[in-house]
Parts: sequence; C-alpha cells; structure tokens
Amino acid sequence: MKFAGWKWGIAVALFILVAGAIIHTAWGASGFVCGHTWGNDDAFISYQYARNLVKGRGLVFNPGERVEGYSNFLYVLLVAPAFFVTTDDGVYFYSVFFNLVFTVGAFLIFISHLRHELGNWNAAAGGLLFALCLPIWIAVASGLETCLVLLLYLAIWVTVERVARDPDARHVNLLWVLLVLSVLTRADGFVVPGMVIFYLVIKRRFREAVTCALAAFATFGAYEAWRYHYYGHFLPNTYYVKVAGPLPERLSNALSQLSKIVFVTGLLGYLLAFLFVIVEAGRRIAGGSSRIFNELRFDILFAVGWTAYWFYIGGDHFLERFLLPLFPLGIFALLKYLQGNATASAVAYLLVLFGALEVGPNLAVDSRFNYAFSKHDCWITLGKFLGAKYAGRTLATSAIGKMPFFSGLYTIDMLGLIDPVIAHGPIAAKGYDPGHVKFDPDYILSRRPDLIADWIVPSLDMSYGLARAKYERAGYRVAYLVGAEGACPLGEVVEVSGLDRNALGELIKEGYKYGVLVRSNQP
Repeated sequence: MKFAGWKWGIAVALFILVAGAIIHTAWGASGFVCGHTWGNDDAFISYQYARNLVKGRGLVFNPGERVEGYSNFLYVLLVAPAFFVTTDDGVYFYSVFFNLVFTVGAFLIFISHLRHELGNWNAAAGGLLFALCLPIWIAVASGLETCLVLLLYLAIWVTVERVARDPDARHVNLLWVLLVLSVLTRADGFVVPGMVIFYLVIKRRFREAVTCALAAFATFGAYEAWRYHYYGHFLPNTYYVKVAGPLPERLSNALSQLSKIVFVTGLLGYLLAFLFVIVEAGRRIAGGSSRIFNELRFDILFAVGWTAYWFYIGGDHFLERFLLPLFPLGIFALLKYLQGNATASAVAYLLVLFGALEVGPNLAVDSRFNYAFSKHDCWITLGKFLGAKYAGRTLATSAIGKMPFFSGLYTIDMLGLIDPVIAHGPIAAKGYDPGHVKFDPDYILSRRPDLIADWIVPSLDMSYGLARAKYERAGYRVAYLVGAEGACPLGEVVEVSGLDRNALGELIKEGYKYGVLVRSNQP
C-alpha cells in the first residue's frame, strides 16, 4: 500500500519530536547552570513529596510539617509509583518517560485536529512546526508537569470546539472529565475551566456550560476542603511565594521576559498570527457581516486569556514554560489564516521561515542547548555529598529540589516555598523575580541550621541578604565551594576551610559560585 506524502511528513515530525526530546534529556540542560543538567530543580520538590507519600509520611516535604510547597497535585501522584519500581536516581527518568508519552499524546491530538480542520498536508506542516518547537524538548527533559499540562490543554481545546459545534453526550462527558483533571493538575488549573465555561456561554451552549461548571466547581470545592483540612490554608504556599509584589512590577517583569522569549523561541510569529486573526474578525464584526459568537474560537480566547494570566502573575522564573500551549495553538492559527489568504508557494516559504525561527535563535543563544556528551549536575553531587558527610543534620538553602532529595536532610527553605513564615511574610527583594522576592536571613539564622548552601560572590556575601558579616557573626564559615559554572578543574565540591578570603574570592571568580556554610561547632 502506497504511503502518502503527508503521512511521511507526520512520521518524520514524530521522529524529530521524540529524538529531539531524548537527545536533550541525554546531552542538554534544563537550566542555565550546570546544576540543572539532569532535570529542573523544582521537579525534585515534587519527587520529595511523592517519596514521602509512598513511605507513609504523608504528602509533606519535611516529615511532620504539613506545608503545600508543590503546585502540581496530580503529577505528584503520578510520580509516586516510581518509588516502587526504581531508585532515587531513577525517578527522574521515570518522569521523563511519562513526559515523553504525554508529549506524543499531545502531538497526536494536535495532528488529528489539524487533519479534521485543515486537511492532511496542513497537518504534516503543523506537525513539523510542533516537532521543531525546542521548548517542548526542554519540557520533556525538565521532569516537571509541563507536558501533562500541554496534553490536557490541547485535549480541552479540541473537545470544547466539538461540543460548541455538536454537543454530543460523549464529547460533553469527556470535556468535564478533562476540566476535572485540569483542576487537579496545577494550582492554577481552574483558569482554563473558567475560559471553557465562558466560551460555551458565548457559543450559546448553556446546558453544556452548566454541566462543565458543576463538575469543575465540585472538584475545586472538594479539593479546597481537603487542602484546608490537610494544610490549613485555602491557597498553596506556592501562591504566597510566587504571586507577590505590586501588580505594576509583575506586569513589567512579564513584559521584559516576553520580549526575550518571543525572539529566541520563535513565539513572535505565532502571536502575530493570533493578532491578524483577531483584527480580521473584528473587521467583519464591525462591518456587520458577522457576530462575535460566530467569530470567537477557543484558540484565540485561550491565547488572550492565558497571556493575560501570565502577565498577572508576573511571568515565570523558568521563562517559556507556562507559554508552551501557545505554540501549537499559534501554529493552528497561522495555518488556518494562511489557508485562504496565501498561495501555496507563499505558505511553503512562511513555514520554512517559521521553522528556522523556532530552531536557529534557540540553538545560537540558549545555553540549555550547549550539548555535551559528559554532563555533571553539581546540585545532585552536592546533595549526595552532604547526605553522606552530614547525615541527620539540618540544611538551609534556596534550591530545595535536588539537594534535599539526594541528601535526605531536614531542609529550611530560604525562599519560603515550604516555610509559611517566609511565604506569608513581607517582600524583601528590590527587583521582581517570580518566586524569589521573599526571604529573611535573620529568621534563617535564628533557626540555627547546621549547613547553609547558596550562591556566593567574591566578597563572600551570599544571596538573599545573607551578607558575610551577618553569617560570620552568627558563627558560620565557608567550608565548601561548588562548581556551578563551566568546568570544575578541582572537582565539583571543593573543601576550602583552610583558605583565606583572597583565595576563596579567586576560586569564586573561576566558576565556583555556590558556597556551603558550616556552623562553627560542626566538623
């Protein structure tokens, strides 16, 4: 049987997607320092909660302390079975496997919808652009829940459009199940169900809107009741840490981030496609040839609503992570717009251009794509080192993923993600960086942790207000430096207790920019 050309295109796209994600996992990075070559640090926060749940300690980070420091409830539950079948070292690869499965699922849903709406060849073209979206490769390798969210949001998009056209009971039932999963997947999982309900009302599918609203609200209500009973708050601790600071500062930070993301990742072209569609629809509505409930599409509503929400929370510390669904939706908007407004040769030219814009700038300027056959992850190394040398001690750090997970040490979070005192306290930072604006060095020192690990500069001051004079007065000294940038000629963790300040400063300048303080009465 002859294999049609468009099928070859889809097959090639799927191969590129899977191969790219695997290559990035094996040789790329999930962050901008060598501490994040094997997954994102925040992924290991979820792993910590999952491990404690499996061990019977409850859904907690530190045993005995009920603080909701995760924002991905469903993903934590999905990761938990890993601890029955693999080791602590293997749980990351377990999550990457599921991320790859979620990504392939999202790809297939996307391709199927493109075929149904725009035809076979547009499906092949859209599949190739999807596969060349390098932030998706990063999402797979990150170990975070991003790929699950992408899958759910694409499934919601496709399903709500079907319900809007033909409210078949199967589609309605599937839609409310997807909305329930959305509520449970992320702390902000209620945002998209809200958009779905609004969209169905605009489309005059009132009965279906009520059905979805009841399902989403019932789930959210039950979840909130459990959350308050278990953790003592209606909002997760992550909300108080990350959605902080004056709104103008959050908007300014989001705009600054977006101005970088759109050019590096190729997102700009897709945002312009949304803009062209909106302007053209507005022209038809203003001219009286159409009405808003006919012109409104869920991909456009989602793009506007989700971008507005992203601006409201001030962007994200991990840059393009939350904006990932805009890529496939933007690809669809672009292809649908071109279908009746461009010649075949112009479409081919634009698709090649968009593919080049997705790949070229990313590979040229994003250090996460500096592939290396030999990778080291200094946070994992440091965690295992501290666990072996300081078992049973307490650790204070702003990086509460890999170090606590691999060390097994009781951990105090310097940024408040698992500490209600800091999370509910005042903002301390002068600038705005999501999740990094609340800290209290005096409070941290008052808790007398045995170890403090954080970024350090040649003057020996540490990040988040922990100046050298302050920690030395409290009885701490720099005991180790960690290679967090570039090569580590002296090893990843260097014992520096006997060095003077000048020697320490030189090492820090050479790339050993992460320090570990030890309390004076510790060995």
